[in-house]
Amino acid sequence: METLIVPATLDSLDSIGHYVLEAADAADLGKKAAYRLRLAVDEIATNAIIHGHADRQGVLCVRADIDQKFLTITLEDPGEPYDPRQTPPPDNIDASLEDRQIGGLGLYLAMAGVDEFLYERVGDWNRNIFVMNRAGASVENSLQSNKLAYDLTHVILPIGIALSGEKNFDRLLERILTQAQSVCNAEGGTLYLREGDCLRFTIMRNDSLHLATGGTTGREVPYSLLSLYDETTGTSNYHNVASYVALRGHSINIPDIYNAKYFDFSGTRAFDQKNRYRSISTFTTPLKNHDGEVIGVLQLLNAKDPQTGQVIPFNAYMQQLVEALASQAAVVLNNRILLERQKELLRYEHELQIGQQIQASFLPNQLPQPFGWEITAAFHPAREVAGDFYDAFYLEDSRKVCLVIADVCDKGVGAALFMALTRSLIRAFAELNKGGEMDLKSPVELTNDYVMRNHLQANMFVTLFFAVLDPAIGLLTYVNSGHNPPVIIGATGVMARLEPTGPAVGMFPHIAFEAHQVCLEPGDVLYAFTDGVTEARDSNGSFFTEKRLLQLLEQPVFSAAALLSRIEESVRAHIGAADPFDDITMLAARWKPGSEA
Repeated sequence: METLIVPATLDSLDSIGHYVLEAADAADLGKKAAYRLRLAVDEIATNAIIHGHADRQGVLCVRADIDQKFLTITLEDPGEPYDPRQTPPPDNIDASLEDRQIGGLGLYLAMAGVDEFLYERVGDWNRNIFVMNRAGASVENSLQSNKLAYDLTHVILPIGIALSGEKNFDRLLERILTQAQSVCNAEGGTLYLREGDCLRFTIMRNDSLHLATGGTTGREVPYSLLSLYDETTGTSNYHNVASYVALRGHSINIPDIYNAKYFDFSGTRAFDQKNRYRSISTFTTPLKNHDGEVIGVLQLLNAKDPQTGQVIPFNAYMQQLVEALASQAAVVLNNRILLERQKELLRYEHELQIGQQIQASFLPNQLPQPFGWEITAAFHPAREVAGDFYDAFYLEDSRKVCLVIADVCDKGVGAALFMALTRSLIRAFAELNKGGEMDLKSPVELTNDYVMRNHLQANMFVTLFFAVLDPAIGLLTYVNSGHNPPVIIGATGVMARLEPTGPAVGMFPHIAFEAHQVCLEPGDVLYAFTDGVTEARDSNGSFFTEKRLLQLLEQPVFSAAALLSRIEESVRAHIGAADPFDDITMLAARWKPGSEA
């Protein structure tokens, strides 16, 4: 039967009562059993209206499902959570419905009037389920049950096996729809796949009109995505039958579309008018994965009597066959979707591996080691590719060494691309004048101007520490573009912090970056790092902190490599089993004392 959707008001109780009695009649229930069922549904519906919708507008949805053994009435409403099993029966339980006290009615009539009653909260909806045994299954029902068992074994199961062997994804979708049409002798149908909060028209067929789009036909379905929620209010789209089935997760059987009261079939009417066609009966059922999530919707149109060729409603037997087929098809379809996603993931991982190799090539294979100096670095990306980078290379005929460490504002592939761009620009601009004195600010300013001219829309920026070291005299000239202040470590511990001399690269155009100088002494160490060190997180989300880093830097330093190993070990112990949160990059340059040199 078609689902009944009525306003959540007491005026709707009559409509609900008539619907329940019609279902009881269709299920061949006796008069007493039908009356008890109506009384039970009336009782719970009254509670739902009074307790769940007293201060709000809403709807009640009533659905009848009939099989060989049971009549099941499902009453749903999006009201406040209300479990009728939690309240005691009223004192005036023997009174008529008109005289009975409203509220607190409990489960008395539901328990006494039906064979089984269930309640569950599903999302934002209350769901009450009433089950009645169909007295004395007839010989006809028994024969139909035997026929159903035969068709499930010899028709539906072979179809499921055949579907599982189909390798072509588009052909698989077509076979799901055409096989469903076949078991019901339906003229047409549509298969939707869920994409986020929308349904995509994937396959459409109409044999009478010789219409076939989607799948292997090469012709796109001429309809846009069907939204499951209103774009303005965010409310569920229950006006369209396909979106309703996708959201509620159960089938809808409509004998005559043009007489349907609760769904909008204006699009179907327009289709009929354009093609001189008449859509009559339709059956719509969800395709669910192993987690019970709706991954698609199967909709059939105009079942036909195989003897007369006349369009007929989809009967309960057809519904059972299609739902069984949909269940098998959903398993196959879900497995195929997972397989396709796995293939995409493998391709993505392969591309990431290539990107990782390319990015690694941007880092120096060997760090320069000027006489009397030790330069070392550590690099630990949080993901396959990183937004951090470091560099070190000779300038001015190997008389000076350029030291660079940087951190792009984001993570992942985008940050890695921006990292590659920034590193290439910095090195290229720094090496423009190899033979003479270099204006230290020029590489940073030129890089900033290039980024602002060509990549402003990317909204990316990079903190950068760019320094030129004269190893002969220990003079360090630097520009700090918004980066974590590097540390100068002497014999007595931390001696100085090299604070920013300008903003991050890529934030403002036409910035004049300042260059500062500091003199190092034999035994001193320059230690530079990215915020991945201080912001490394443990499993509770606690930071490693700059305070803890500075405590490590206060300890005696015997080599640059030993310093970085000490910090790496401490950070690794802090992170523990937690996933890396950010890239960790460090760069250290130590002027060896005279005895070591």
